[in-house]
Amino acid sequence: MKKKHRNPFISRLLAMCLAAVMMLSMGITASAALPDNLQGDFTVSGFDTTLAPTVTAYQIITVNIDDDTKEPEYPAYTWAKPVAQWLMDNNYDNYIDNELGENAVADAFAKDTVLAAEMTKFLEELAAAIKGNSIIGLTSITGTVTNGTASFNAPLGEYLIIASGGVKIYQPTTVKLVPEYKNSQWNVVIGGKEVATDGSIVVKGSAPQIDKTVFKNGSGDTADRTTAVGDTVTFKLAADVPEYPEGATNKMFIISDKVGTGLEYVDDSVKVYNDVNCTTEIGEALRTITDTDVTVPNQSGEPRTFKIEFNDGFFGQDTVPPKVYVTYEAKVTADAFIGTTGGKLDNDAFLRYSNDPYVDNSYWEDTDRETLYTYKIDLTKVNTNGKEITNNTATFELKSGETTLSFTGSNGVYTHAAAGTQDAITALMTSTTDGTLKLQGLDEGTYTLIETNAPDGYVLPNGTITVEIEDADGTSGDPNGEIDMLNGENKNITATGGAEIYVAEGDPNAGVTITGTTISFNVVNKTAKEGLFNLPVTGGAGTVIFTMAGILLMGGAVALLVVVLRRKRS
Repeated sequence: MKKKHRNPFISRLLAMCLAAVMMLSMGITASAALPDNLQGDFTVSGFDTTLAPTVTAYQIITVNIDDDTKEPEYPAYTWAKPVAQWLMDNNYDNYIDNELGENAVADAFAKDTVLAAEMTKFLEELAAAIKGNSIIGLTSITGTVTNGTASFNAPLGEYLIIASGGVKIYQPTTVKLVPEYKNSQWNVVIGGKEVATDGSIVVKGSAPQIDKTVFKNGSGDTADRTTAVGDTVTFKLAADVPEYPEGATNKMFIISDKVGTGLEYVDDSVKVYNDVNCTTEIGEALRTITDTDVTVPNQSGEPRTFKIEFNDGFFGQDTVPPKVYVTYEAKVTADAFIGTTGGKLDNDAFLRYSNDPYVDNSYWEDTDRETLYTYKIDLTKVNTNGKEITNNTATFELKSGETTLSFTGSNGVYTHAAAGTQDAITALMTSTTDGTLKLQGLDEGTYTLIETNAPDGYVLPNGTITVEIEDADGTSGDPNGEIDMLNGENKNITATGGAEIYVAEGDPNAGVTITGTTISFNVVNKTAKEGLFNLPVTGGAGTVIFTMAGILLMGGAVALLVVVLRRKRS
């Protein structure tokens, strides 16, 4: 093409106009005049501080500067050659105006008349082409990221900012380092779509998260994190859908879950929904559920219980939901108190997504742990001196309201069993060796403990023991795995009638110990002699005197009657 010759003044004026229209948003002054090295500094903020991403600036537009005057010349802005060729090949040729000069930036792009949606799509496709090596040979600069901000020193021009890695999925954006003629001198200004108060260009990014809750009765509306062995609970996961840019080649979206010790996954119970009320399921065409031999990419730690993988069809929908919801069921088992579990049942959910949507096997994983709590009563039979009653047994029943609870186990260790459990029992015997009784796997609530058989040689109390288990000291009244000390004291245990809790040295708090999910106390048995000696008396000393007098009078009356009868016979 034949080069057009123009008047230098007109050329300079056109360059100034083009420089002005290239500003897509507010700018800040970077220096008082064009620097001799024709470079400037700019910063890009908005990056996560947990794990700094790699931030690269690719020069897509250059500024044409006269070698002698160090001022812009006509045409002021041209596309980098590799980008210009890509524009021609991908229906963006209206962004080029070769009439102004070879690969010159057209007014259609420079005047900021491009709609926001179209510009977003253009930048995302351009980023995908660069990351996919469809565009090569561009000048690129890797920024230094500190405290969420990337710093650059670069030649004048417009740059496509691409960030990858870290916690967030970042959207590509542009930064303009361009000349502006103002107050009779040339300055370098920085422009971008959004500028922070500190002058940095702000990049947008999202970090998908997963949240897990548990319910005892269906999906429900109110989470409930206390439970009893034998219960079936429903877990609900709420996961953000990753927002991947146009042209992303790695749209990883995997939800997985690991059911912990003390919980048993209910087969085929996983359901996936696109609404918070869990009414509209996401079909098999858009996702795959695996709940046997589960593995996820680069998995570490224990195997997962199940996983859900969403495919390209899911992201190709006309409307992609911002969140997806997953429900599944698990049964609380007797393993809740195995090892160090101690009635605290941890359950983990995982959301895995690509933190570099243009590179395979790049991922980040967000996790959320939900903990269920189940509780234990731990009692020891003692004599009136507080010494354990060993080599002997007592038998108890435990009631919740009017219902006698069923358990499985033997020799002083019993675990709550759901109604109808095979071989479940209600008669609970203390250990023959140390006189202890452990009743585990209980929910919050008020329980009545009744002794039905005393150890040999001891009196059976005719009263009951009430045990209150409450756990609401966590954040916002949620359980935290620590049984509450009611009323600031150990008022959790109440003995009535002849039942008695052993209290050392007259301290009302010495008879009960609370450790995490376990409440412990000692139950007193009296010997037959102690029991008879302590039988209640129905009156005071005066009453005894009257009673003795009555007995003597009755004896005298009987003797007199015998004498009279004998005289009559004689």
